[in-house]
Amino acid sequence: MTTTKRIRKMTKLERAEKKNIDHNKKLATKARKKLSTTLNWMDVKKVDHDCIIIERNKKKYYIKGIKIKPHNLFLDEQAIQMQWLEKIRFAYNQLNCDLWFGFVYSPVNLDAYLNELNAQIAYEEDPHVKT
Repeated sequence: MTTTKRIRKMTKLERAEKKNIDHNKKLATKARKKLSTTLNWMDVKKVDHDCIIIERNKKKYYIKGIKIKPHNLFLDEQAIQMQWLEKIRFAYNQLNCDLWFGFVYSPVNLDAYLNELNAQIAYEEDPHVKT
C-alpha cells in the first residue's frame, strides 16, 4: 500500500506573506553585496583599537586618530587664547606625518565653566574681585 502526501493550496494571506519574505531576502542579499563591495573599495584590512590598517597596491597604511579635548577659546582672555593657539601649533608641528582635520560638533558646556569660575573666586583674596 502506498501513501501519497496531499499538498494543499496556499491561501491568499500565505501567498502574500511568502512574497513579503522573498522580497526581504532579496533586499538583504543586495545589502550584503553592497556592503561587501564598499569594504573592498575602501581597502580596509583590519580595524584595531588604536588604528585602521589599509592595504593598497601591496602597501600598508596605518591611520591613527588624535582626540583633543574640546575647549572654547572665545571664553578665555586674549592672552590665554594666544597661549592655547601657540601650544596647538607647536604640537602639530612636532608630528612627523600627514595631518587631516575632522571635527565633531559638541556644544559648549557653560555650566562646567561657570562652576570652575565660582570655585576660583572662592580662593580670591582681592575683595574688589569677589563683589
